[in-house]
Amino acid sequence: NKLCIQLERGMSVKVAVRVRPFNDREREKNSKCCIEMNGKSTLIRGDPSQEKGKAVHTFTFDHSFWSHDGFEIDSNGFNVPINDKYVDQKHVFDVLGKEVLDNAWKGYHCCLFAYGQTGAGKSYSMIGYGANKGIVPIAADEIFNRIENSKSDTKKYEVTFSMLEIYNEKIQDLLMKPDKRTKEGLKVRESKLAGVFVEKLSKHPVDSYAAIESKMNEGNKNKTIGETLMNSTSSRAHTIIAIEFKQITIEGGRKTEKFSVINLVDLAGSERANKTGASGDRLKEGCAINKSLTTLGQVINALADIALGKGKGKKINVPYRESVLTRILQSALGGNSKTIMICALSPANINYEETMSTLRYADRAKKIQNKAVVNESPQDKMIRELKEENKKLREMLEKNIGNLSGDPKAQKMIEKLSEQLEANNIYMQEMEKSWEQKLEEAKLTKDDSSHVDLTFPHITNMNEDPQLNCKVFYDFKNPQVLVGRKNSPIPCQVVLGGIGIRTTHAVFVTGKDGVELAPLPHAPRNSHGDEEEMKEGSLDIILENLDRVVQKSNVFVNGNEITTRTALKNYDRIVFGTNAVFLFKIPGIEESEEEKAEYLKIDFEFAQNEIMQKYERIRQAESEEKDRKQKEELVKLQEKHKGEVNEMEKNMAKMQKELEDLNTKNIKNQSEVAELTEAKSEAEKLKQEIQKMEEEKKNLMKAQIEKEKEQERAIEQKRIETGELKHKLALFLPKVNEANLSAQEMGRNIIFEAKLVDLIPETMSLTPLEVFKSRTTDIRVWVNNHEDGITYMWDEEKFDDRLELIKNMYMDFKNEDTFTFPEKEEDPFFDPPDAQLIGQGYYMLKGLAYLIDNPNEITLISSEGVCGKLLVNIIPTDENGNEEIPEDNIPDTPEQLLEESLHFIVEIKEARDLPEDFCTHVHCEYQFYLDDKKYETSSSGGKSRNPNFNYRMQHHIDLVTQKCLDYLMTNAICIKVYGYTDATVKQVKKKVEKAQQKLVLQQQNLPQFTSPEKFSPTAKKETTKMKRLNQQKREQHAKKNKKKGAKGDCVIFQ
Repeated sequence: NKLCIQLERGMSVKVAVRVRPFNDREREKNSKCCIEMNGKSTLIRGDPSQEKGKAVHTFTFDHSFWSHDGFEIDSNGFNVPINDKYVDQKHVFDVLGKEVLDNAWKGYHCCLFAYGQTGAGKSYSMIGYGANKGIVPIAADEIFNRIENSKSDTKKYEVTFSMLEIYNEKIQDLLMKPDKRTKEGLKVRESKLAGVFVEKLSKHPVDSYAAIESKMNEGNKNKTIGETLMNSTSSRAHTIIAIEFKQITIEGGRKTEKFSVINLVDLAGSERANKTGASGDRLKEGCAINKSLTTLGQVINALADIALGKGKGKKINVPYRESVLTRILQSALGGNSKTIMICALSPANINYEETMSTLRYADRAKKIQNKAVVNESPQDKMIRELKEENKKLREMLEKNIGNLSGDPKAQKMIEKLSEQLEANNIYMQEMEKSWEQKLEEAKLTKDDSSHVDLTFPHITNMNEDPQLNCKVFYDFKNPQVLVGRKNSPIPCQVVLGGIGIRTTHAVFVTGKDGVELAPLPHAPRNSHGDEEEMKEGSLDIILENLDRVVQKSNVFVNGNEITTRTALKNYDRIVFGTNAVFLFKIPGIEESEEEKAEYLKIDFEFAQNEIMQKYERIRQAESEEKDRKQKEELVKLQEKHKGEVNEMEKNMAKMQKELEDLNTKNIKNQSEVAELTEAKSEAEKLKQEIQKMEEEKKNLMKAQIEKEKEQERAIEQKRIETGELKHKLALFLPKVNEANLSAQEMGRNIIFEAKLVDLIPETMSLTPLEVFKSRTTDIRVWVNNHEDGITYMWDEEKFDDRLELIKNMYMDFKNEDTFTFPEKEEDPFFDPPDAQLIGQGYYMLKGLAYLIDNPNEITLISSEGVCGKLLVNIIPTDENGNEEIPEDNIPDTPEQLLEESLHFIVEIKEARDLPEDFCTHVHCEYQFYLDDKKYETSSSGGKSRNPNFNYRMQHHIDLVTQKCLDYLMTNAICIKVYGYTDATVKQVKKKVEKAQQKLVLQQQNLPQFTSPEKFSPTAKKETTKMKRLNQQKREQHAKKNKKKGAKGDCVIFQ
């Protein structure tokens, strides 16, 4: 190999895990630490009440770093260890960072990944925060310290720096200003000599740590500006910092080079690792938001399988080309690189599932085998070979141009060859430049952004990622500073993008009394939905009308939406649109200690929470009303019980009085002795009955007190859950607002509405308290599509992914001169019509255990309450399906069914009193014990609130086990009823008609096949062979199913 002189045998990817301290939210929730570490082992504890096997899991990695506690913060902001257990930033660098540098010095390519859920501490380990610098800055400083200590006349070093971001499968150069980037982003190219590289990615020569630090700040600043312009989200983006390190040695007139690329990768939040879109979402294949993380997981799984020797005899496909992230980092995963992965963990038990997922991911990654080589290559030889490769490409290009003749495939080939040739030329030109020439060019292309004078009042950005906080500044030395979009006819000094930002959005006005912020009125919109262009003198008109009231201004100060000009104070929080958050500062003001402490609390989340509190208040009334009803229900129960106790006490008092009357009765003569004896006996009996009733009363009171306590505990647990849900909803509502603003600005007649929905359990609980405890509430988004006259519901996951696609569409809508909305199949606002769940009912199975049919009208319930009735029966039969079972075969007790077979018919006759809105084309679905299959009635056809199904289905249980019998005695079958709205049915018909038309077209275009009789002898032989193979497969499949069926606890078949 041209680049490889020395080969090292396969080595595993090194994996380290690191657990951080609790964050504010986890402390507020009184979270418990679910992580323990001992040496290389990491232990995670789940909920002990969960099923066996989930309580405790132990993993072993190359390093387990405990950074949860055991430290104190000194006056400089350093986290100083106070025991041997705590691992600080320096220790992490000494263990991982130094190894990366040592390998780079030897000439190996290196890669360091940071993986984990959003907020788990990936960026802290990689970049650091404040005084606690991370691996990247310490490594950059160490590189130049080593260079300084090893310089000589025969050896020199060249270091270049690049920084890119991957978002939505598009690569952007973070060292290029956002307004100079292309919408499509940069492309990944591959050459036999150069390997995989990013075309036109700028590489900047650096000769000191200060130069690298400057470039990192520049990259983070451009990333921040890019986010405000493009409305992207940092937690969904991957950042790759590449430091190319070259050692040039000249000995005896012979020049040799060692070349290493150090890739430092900060991955997006791992909560998206397994999500290419919401489950069941038709757009998941087109949703590129999460594609890179998903593909990375698939690549790691495939490489782990290869390392474990799975699939011997078969070639395991490693899907490097499925995403740009895995394509760029192909050598780091199973290739020519020494790779380390550091996984960040949350310690909180409320994040158990995500942390467990991260640990499993890391456990798979450590099995990957890489084959790193020392990269020693004369540059002149590589340039010469690149020229030869370009010559071949030109020859192929000329050959294809000669054979073009209008062939689309040939045209595509020509475009591909031309692009590859251009990419090779650019790559070669860069290689031909001397190091001195590159340094000179870098000096000429320094950041030319205008100087910001921070002695004047100014604003600075706030970002959810602490690394991107306070990277952008705007001063107010000019009397007017306009906020708006880049396409504004009046030049804006604060250029923003994203949802809710108007062409001219607001203006800062500086006068003798300070700085005021005024929202600007909405301009009239043209047919395309854009605001009409302003005419000459518009700024003067704006300034003359600053006192106008502007409703729905989308300008917030300290959480309040302002409608007119507002004076700003030091540390005011300003939000434009939905996500552009800034902090206003007035330099030179003396601050009290209290004001300084308040300033330290202000961050992105603080500013957003101020707005969310408004939404909290809207929901507060609803929550209080719900609590009031629950308390009223409890009071009614208590009053009912009190009445029962009072009645019992009255009866006891009456009996006591009768006893006293008997004891004080005057015996007048001897003949009354017998009656007296009998009366005493009666009195004794009454006394015993009274004692018994008192004992029962005590037990009843004790049971009732325990019941009330359990009810109180359940209500308290629901209150806590409701509080958490309210916090979750408060974070969620701004996203819904963002979706509504997007739809409104694009002229789409679609409204999103977040609702709290009670989720009905699949299994039937036996008591009202159990029903209350088992009910859960979650957030759902109702999408009211007035364009098509239909309504559909999305869960959070689906809504999040759709919102990202909507935001991308919105940016295209704003930036393109002529925008065409996609077809419905690709429209993120649209969902194809599906049947809606009307409600579900429960049919108790106890009668079946006694072989008794039990025709019943079960109640259908939904999140809104009772929604109809359903006539259901389960009829026991013999093995032939006969409903008349001989009396001798009917068991006296259910236990007599053990080790026997059970046969029955599920009968669903009709539904009654269904809701008017969802009673078209109604059908029912149900599943039975240990059966994955869903059984479904036929559609009722047409619209009816009382649809008939007349459904009968024979079922068989081959062997009744104790587990199966327990299920029959205590559980119910859940039957779900689905239906369509009238508007949805019309959409379904259109969809069916479209599919039928497509099928007809396909059939018309089918090739004409030769009949079997006309096949050649060879073709006949092949056909016979295929038939025989298919028959063998069917027989094997049948045997497999038979064996599989004999093993189960309870096997059901139709």
